[in-house]
Amino acid sequence: GNEETIEEISICEGGSYEGWSESGVYERTLTTSEGGDSIVTTILTVNPVYHISEAATIKEGEEYKGWTANGVYTENLTSVTGCDSIVSTVLNVLAKVETSEEISICEGENYEGWSESGVYERTLTTTEGGDSIVTTILTVNPVYHVSEAATIKEGEEYKGWTASGVYTENLTSLTGCDSIVTTTLIVLGNEETIEEISICEGGIYEGWTESGVYQRTLTTSEGGDSIITTILTVNPVYLVSEEVTIKEGEEYKGWSADGVYTENLISVSGCDSIVTTTLIIEPDKVSVQEEPVETVEYVSICEGNDYMGWKSEGEYTRILKTTTGADSTVITILTVNPVYFVVEDITIKEGEKYNGWNTEGQYSRVLQSSTGCDSIISTNLTVVQETRITTENVTICEGDKYMGWKKPGTYERILHSSTGKDSVVITNLTVNKSYYITEEVEILQGEEYNGWTKNGWYETYYISVSGCDSIVSTKLSVLPANKKNVSLTDGENGIVKIDLYPNPADTQVTVRFADFPDEGTTIELLNMMGEVIMSKEARDTHELLNVQDQAPGMYFVKTNFGGKYIVDQLVIR
Repeated sequence: GNEETIEEISICEGGSYEGWSESGVYERTLTTSEGGDSIVTTILTVNPVYHISEAATIKEGEEYKGWTANGVYTENLTSVTGCDSIVSTVLNVLAKVETSEEISICEGENYEGWSESGVYERTLTTTEGGDSIVTTILTVNPVYHVSEAATIKEGEEYKGWTASGVYTENLTSLTGCDSIVTTTLIVLGNEETIEEISICEGGIYEGWTESGVYQRTLTTSEGGDSIITTILTVNPVYLVSEEVTIKEGEEYKGWSADGVYTENLISVSGCDSIVTTTLIIEPDKVSVQEEPVETVEYVSICEGNDYMGWKSEGEYTRILKTTTGADSTVITILTVNPVYFVVEDITIKEGEKYNGWNTEGQYSRVLQSSTGCDSIISTNLTVVQETRITTENVTICEGDKYMGWKKPGTYERILHSSTGKDSVVITNLTVNKSYYITEEVEILQGEEYNGWTKNGWYETYYISVSGCDSIVSTKLSVLPANKKNVSLTDGENGIVKIDLYPNPADTQVTVRFADFPDEGTTIELLNMMGEVIMSKEARDTHELLNVQDQAPGMYFVKTNFGGKYIVDQLVIR
């Protein structure tokens, strides 16, 4: 019998098979080993060798097939039919125009119509026709309404206020927005008391035994200061001896006989004075002259003064003569009360007062003791400046520095002002990550992805919600077939066609399959960090994703099926 065989042969343009060099169906008859006819029908396909010219435009910093500079490039490629294709590429590199701006507004304001914090993107057209993508990181800073209660002591101040009351401040925060602070200020009154205390020699008051000016501070029931200044006078106990002569028949203090008499008297200062009197009685004589008179007087003077020329304490006698010839003897017991010179060193904090003084210096004041003498108090006043502590929260991106610091943590530094007042700044530093994402995307000829229509690697720069760069590297494959070839890694062609619409989306996006999806096909919504934020199983040719609760920005829709996947970019407004 005859044997009939059909063969399909493909050759490249310029080649030949069995002498044939054009596509067509050919037949030849061969003889089998048994001597019969073997008819071979050959379906010959002559595949073309392509000479392709293309023009590609990329942005500065991107590459196309590894090329990054303007020029004409030639490639020898092997097509799917195994034939050579010569591709000449005219590459035009556009200068990259990508702008990122950080805008801060106050609560109640808007920028470009936006009034809430977030990352917004708008696309403008450059003069060359390229895209100018402006990414706006908008921060809406709050306007604070703060109420506080403060209590200070009399002589102190709080923000310059020294009287009780309700005060309102309009402050500008670090973000430049108004903050209204209402302060209820309570001023606790200082009770200042001056007491003049006299004790007798050998006595004690509050542990003090010597004359002087002393001060102690007590706390009132409301928490204020009660300052008590004590002017202490230690009065002497006197021992006085006197000799008195009277005539017979007279008396002295009720005494009329010779002898020694003792009296315990209370001085004007309230202290005991012991007076010893030696009494002499003269016999009565007839005389025309008057008898002499003896008088005792007690005199107090202040230190530095004099009495009858006497300046020191003691007993003095002077004789006065009358016109009748009788002597008058005056005995003066002189007390010299001290004038106190007290020096005190007082230290207060800036904003406080002492006796009404609030600046450094030397001050004097004069007080009068119970003895009527002046006491001079010299005060050396020192004002200590307070150290101000400020806390700041700072956020930087990975790889950046703040004050030389790169790692997250709490740092402290001291600033010195020209006035000598130190300021301590505590910095809470947060370091946000910069993300690097790689995606592989396949499209059909005639389609585009992010405006790209050619095979190659592309890079896109985004600003994350933390204000740091996120770099997305896209490997784009353009398939010549009319179906999207998802993966060839296992040697098989998984064919699927997927569309997303609308894109950009507001509330919902539809994932449309050209054919009914296989069991186990899933759809995932990913954020810019590659994190899965939504997942569902595909059961129909039209699946809805609800995105109304997602923040505006760039996302990815990943469709998984049969161990393969497709990633499409989605913009949510």
